[in-house]
Amino acid sequence: MSVKDTDKVDRIGIDEKDNCLVLLIIDPYGFVIDEKSHLYALQEKLNNYIGFIKTKEYNRIYENKEFTSFRIEIAFKYEPSDNCARFLAECRHALKDEGIRLKYFTAEVG
Repeated sequence: MSVKDTDKVDRIGIDEKDNCLVLLIIDPYGFVIDEKSHLYALQEKLNNYIGFIKTKEYNRIYENKEFTSFRIEIAFKYEPSDNCARFLAECRHALKDEGIRLKYFTAEVG
C-alpha cells in the first residue's frame, strides 16, 4: 500500500513507551512530475487517517484499547517539495489542535 491507496491504512502500530497509536503513510513517489495530484492524494490519505482515529476504527485491531496519544508518520522515499513541506506544516498545526502529532521523514521505502 502507499499514499495513492487513500482508503487504506499502510501500517499501524503502538509506541508502548507513551501508549501512542502510530499510523504510517508510505510515500514512494517523487513530486517532480505531478505535484498537484501527489499533494491531493496525500491530503486524502491524511483525511482518512484522521477519520480512522476520530471514529476509533482502530478498535477493530486493538479491541477496547485506549490510547493516550496519536501520531501519523509519513515515510517519503524522496525529499518533499517546498509546497509539500508548507502543506505538512499547516497540517501539523491543525492536527495539534485535534490531539494528533504529525511527523515525516525521508527513508528508504519500497
